[in-house]
Amino acid sequence: MGHYEEALENLRRAFAVFPDHEVASHVGEVLWMMDRRDEAIQVWEDALQERPDSELIKEVIERFHPYE
Repeated sequence: MGHYEEALENLRRAFAVFPDHEVASHVGEVLWMMDRRDEAIQVWEDALQERPDSELIKEVIERFHPYE
């Protein structure tokens, strides 16, 4: 809906309480849509460090930032 600042604020609050790979995937998606791509990639990479088996994070990375 385009309310990226508000969404990011809410997601960051949620992530502070519940640092889960699913929440991290959404934080990265919102950052990507805000053209803050380096931050998005960092969030996803950090999430993979914590949960290297996360198919959710891998799928989100592939969808938004496919590695070659």
